[in-house]
Amino acid sequence: MYQFRRKYKTYLRLKRIIPFGIITSLTSTELFKIAYAATLGSKSFAFTIPGAIDYSLSVFFFFHMSYFYAPDKLKPICQAGKYTFGFGYMMVNYIVDEIIESVEEKVFGEPVPIDIN
Repeated sequence: MYQFRRKYKTYLRLKRIIPFGIITSLTSTELFKIAYAATLGSKSFAFTIPGAIDYSLSVFFFFHMSYFYAPDKLKPICQAGKYTFGFGYMMVNYIVDEIIESVEEKVFGEPVPIDIN
């Protein structure tokens, strides 16, 4: 795997960007809806599934980074938060990984997982 990472470094970077591109489109849609609701004077907006997936990205990385700085007693809470509240982001990565896997097996001879951390 180390040799593969050295040889196909650019490919791995591009593959890691695909889920961010998907979630960025969700972010722009949600921000547009929030701004539109605020312009109309509404104090609330509808929370949708794409919105939950969008918010799961920031929650995933918050708990992931908190794990490194948290005391040992709080590390299980950070892990639980990462895998429960960050579930939407992890699902987007899993779906992208499964879609691209067959092409990778033909080109590289083995599937390459996305390193989301």
